[in-house]
Amino acid sequence: MNPIERFGAYAAAFEETFADDDWSRLELSYGKDGAPDLTIQGSERASYRGDRIVPLEDVFDPGCAKAVGDYMAAHFG
Repeated sequence: MNPIERFGAYAAAFEETFADDDWSRLELSYGKDGAPDLTIQGSERASYRGDRIVPLEDVFDPGCAKAVGDYMAAHFG
């Protein structure tokens, strides 16, 4: 399963979990015992309209997508 497919499966499981409040199905999505932490660099930008954030944007440094893909393949795939 590639990282995009894995995220899609997680998103579907999250929607099901939100509906039935059974959070146990997401336990494996949050980490794996013994896997090292993944550290990536970037910035988060927020614009405000009144008391609301519109939009919130995460901008990652070049190479982050490859680093995340390599990490997922090495430790979860």
